[in-house]
Amino acid sequence: MINIGKAVSKAKSYVANQTGAPYHSLVLESFKSEQASHVIEFKEVAALGEKIYGHYLIEVDTESGKITGFGKSGPNDPNPEIEPIIHRKGLPEPQFEIYKDTDDKFRFRLKTPNGEAIAVSKVYESKVSCLNGIKMVKENAPKAIIQNLN
Repeated sequence: MINIGKAVSKAKSYVANQTGAPYHSLVLESFKSEQASHVIEFKEVAALGEKIYGHYLIEVDTESGKITGFGKSGPNDPNPEIEPIIHRKGLPEPQFEIYKDTDDKFRFRLKTPNGEAIAVSKVYESKVSCLNGIKMVKENAPKAIIQNLN
């Protein structure tokens, strides 16, 4: 059984990895523990806390410690809906990898579950900029249209 501290830490790391939000900007808003899961809410705030960038809900299975649900909403909607996360047994997830290129600059690549790189980013001067680039791709890709230039 996962303890509350580990559940909160795991949930915070998950939000930071999924959204590109700086870890230190995620503030614990609420925590609700039920028999089967913990539901943890964070808000993403600016350095001085004056502006809220988003709200996140994370569901953590109390037995396995796996993240089983995730929801996010914008700054003006503090009620995100939790959507279930399906863990494909034995299969890796698609992932963004951050790395330094031969010029010691930051880049990221998007890899499929089988490890194939399907997208490589431009050059970024800092890791924070690179994380913001990932965040922009995740926000814009679902809305992008396909434009054939041939």
